[in-house]
Amino acid sequence: MTLLGEVVDERTTRMAVRKQMLQSAGGDGLYAALVSLPVDDRSEAVRESHRKLLNDVRTHRYRLDYPPHIARGCPIGSGMIASGMMHRPARRSWPNG
Repeated sequence: MTLLGEVVDERTTRMAVRKQMLQSAGGDGLYAALVSLPVDDRSEAVRESHRKLLNDVRTHRYRLDYPPHIARGCPIGSGMIASGMMHRPARRSWPNG
């Protein structure tokens, strides 16, 4: 049971570090950090997952330019913000009755 807790804690820590990096260095910084991770000695599944992650971050780097938006005080994507953005136009587009 302790081992599972340690794995969860390690993953949570890694995620927090990546989030901090994304917010401070943007998509380019995150991509550079991910490229530098050594995965050659890992399993095929891990290497494939890493390859897909790199592809996603590389494709969407321009959308991950968070530092300027954070500096202006803009909120950065949460479920509530994204959900509100999706539902608001739908409500306006439907006629009453």
